[in-house]
Amino acid sequence: MRPCSPPALGGDKMAQVIGMGLTHWPALLVSPHFWPNQIGVTARVGLADAAQVARRDGWPPPMREEWGEDGGVEAAYRHAARLRAGFQALYQLLTRFAPDVVVIFGDDQTENFLIDGIPPFCVFAGDRYVNRPFVQAGRLYDTKENAWELSPDTPYEVIGFPEAAIQLLSALAGEGFDVAYALECRSPYGLSHAFVNTAIALQGDPRLGPFPYPVIPIHINCHGKHLFRTSRISPNATKGDWAPSAPTPARCFALGKAVGRFFAESPWRAVIIGSSSWSHAFLTDKHGGVYPDVETDRQRLAQLEDGRWRQWDALALAELEDSGEHEFLNWIAMAGAMAALELNPTIVDFVESHLFASNKCFAYFS
Repeated sequence: MRPCSPPALGGDKMAQVIGMGLTHWPALLVSPHFWPNQIGVTARVGLADAAQVARRDGWPPPMREEWGEDGGVEAAYRHAARLRAGFQALYQLLTRFAPDVVVIFGDDQTENFLIDGIPPFCVFAGDRYVNRPFVQAGRLYDTKENAWELSPDTPYEVIGFPEAAIQLLSALAGEGFDVAYALECRSPYGLSHAFVNTAIALQGDPRLGPFPYPVIPIHINCHGKHLFRTSRISPNATKGDWAPSAPTPARCFALGKAVGRFFAESPWRAVIIGSSSWSHAFLTDKHGGVYPDVETDRQRLAQLEDGRWRQWDALALAELEDSGEHEFLNWIAMAGAMAALELNPTIVDFVESHLFASNKCFAYFS
């Protein structure tokens, strides 16, 4: 699939709310040269079957093709070019829409929510977040460098929107959603990478200054019962595989509907984003954590194309977990908002990969 251009928007006829789906893949913060290292790191920390990683003749043919003769470097740069084009197309749309607020459904992976408190949902209602995303940007890729050669301590600022966030929380409570809230970050690095990487990748270059639109981050505990296992690479991680389940797709979809209705009736123009890659290799146990479930992601893409995304609330959580699509709950929440407002998707690009951890989709709803 080749990237498409966003529509021309402008004037008083613009909608009150539009939606976007994209990825917050951690590799976006480091040079593509290092991306092939991730498969070795995930094997080393126990998130992928080391024997399967080493036995390249057992990899699926598309994965061996991506690895090629240069250890995946050329494929990494091709992958990066597609991702940059997807983000640029969506950011052009975002800037033409000129929102008052950007709402991001994302997930915290033992970054701000540790073992003393992990909510299913949390709305961040602070007025300012000073983040340090480059401190650990390359930990999955065996590098201390970032893509812009910035000092690891370089801050990246995201402005919040407390007034809208507090009103949203009250509206959600009125609809039966007892959602947690946070006025500041517990982590010394600021917001979780799901939110910060989304802002940086859309803007394209963190050296340009703070993200130019107010943001309301909404956390979903997507990893659920796999949260601690998949956070072993975090210095705050708890070893072990036990945790309660994530919220169901039905509940995430319903929450998204309530968020969509709130902003449609509010005085603020909003972009509602679902931020995640789709199937993740290290979450796909049936593939030994080595490569993602490309086939199931293709089914999700077909559902997005033919309108069946409106039934994503009927998906079973176990089905998502079997396919390594845990973080797809962020897209499901965004889709709920779009269903409530009867908006329709346009797919910008769908970027497949067996080697680079996950499949990534870029789409907008208008």
